[in-house]
Formats: sequence, C-alpha cells, structure tokens
Amino acid sequence: VGGSIENNLATIGLYEGGGDGEGEEGGVGIDDFLNVNLAATNPNAASIAFQVAKLGSDTLLDLELSALQQESKAEIISSPRLITTNKKPAYIEQGT
Repeated sequence: VGGSIENNLATIGLYEGGGDGEGEEGGVGIDDFLNVNLAATNPNAASIAFQVAKLGSDTLLDLELSALQQESKAEIISSPRLITTNKKPAYIEQGT
C-alpha cells in the first residue's frame, strides 16, 4: 500500500481530480456518491459504510472503505473508543 489517497481512489474509479470539489469542471462532488447501494457481500463481516474525508486538494469525498480494502489499497484497523462530554460512563456493546 502506498501513494496518496487521491491516487488510490483514482485507481478504483472514485476520484477524477480537477475542478473545485463541488462537481464542476470534471471534479467529483459529494452528491455524486451519496445515493449508492453498498451491499454487504459477507453478512457476518463488520463494515464501515462511509467515511467523509477532506483531502489535501480541498476535495470533499465520501469513501467506501471496504472497497479500498477489497482492492488491497487500504487496511481497516479499528479501535473504537468513546468520549463523553458529561463525564458519565459509556459502553460499546456488540450483538443483539
């Protein structure tokens, strides 16, 4: 895994570059990605559906992280933590 996020996204067709990040002049705007079907291929797999990122070129994109992982362009490492503003305990529970 190497290179910039923009290059990795361009490789799998999620980033075209150019423009102002609002979908003008060949750029890709956030509205281009919000209404998509991201079906899970493994019902037992935990997944992160969207991540909104502000890239260095002022391009606002939402990413489908599992697509990058599936293409061996990224590795998802998770370590969830909770921070509360009222200083009360919070818990992460798994299951139904």
